[in-house]
Amino acid sequence: MTSTKPIEMFVRLVVPDNIALTAKHTLHKIGFKIADLRREDYYSFSVDAKDPKNTKDKNTEDLKNLLAKTDILANANKHKVSFDLERDGTKILVTDIDNTGQGLLHTLRERLGFAQIQSASSGTLWTFIGCKEEDAVKMTKELLINEHYQEFKLLQ
Repeated sequence: MTSTKPIEMFVRLVVPDNIALTAKHTLHKIGFKIADLRREDYYSFSVDAKDPKNTKDKNTEDLKNLLAKTDILANANKHKVSFDLERDGTKILVTDIDNTGQGLLHTLRERLGFAQIQSASSGTLWTFIGCKEEDAVKMTKELLINEHYQEFKLLQ
C-alpha cells in the first residue's frame, strides 16, 4: 500500500497581470464592485509519502524546491512560487472538467524524472478582494468560466 501526500503550488506573476487587470476592468464595466482581482496558476500534486523517520519530510521539501524551479510550471524571471495559500479575499479555483492532468503528469514523470509524483492537476486560482463571497461566485459565473467545459469551487 502506497501512502500519498498532497502538495499544492501557487504561481503568480511578479509583473502586472494583464489578464487579471482586463477581467477586473470588465467586471467594473458590467456593474460589479471589486477592489482587486488576482490570478495565479494552481497545481496540485499527489506524491509518494515515504518517511521512515516519521519526522518532517525532507524529501517533500526537496521536491517543492525542484518543482519551484521547473520551467514548465514557473519562469524564475517573472513568477513567484508559493506552497501556502494566502488567506486574503475570496479564492475561487477554476478547472477544466475533463482535464485529468495526465499530460502534465506524463511530462513531469517521464521527461523530467519526478517519479515520486503519483497524480497532478492544474487550474486557475482567482482571488477577489473587497467583495462578498456570493458576489465573487456571481462574477465567476458571468465572466471567468465557460460552464460548457469548466467548473469552479471555493477554496477555504
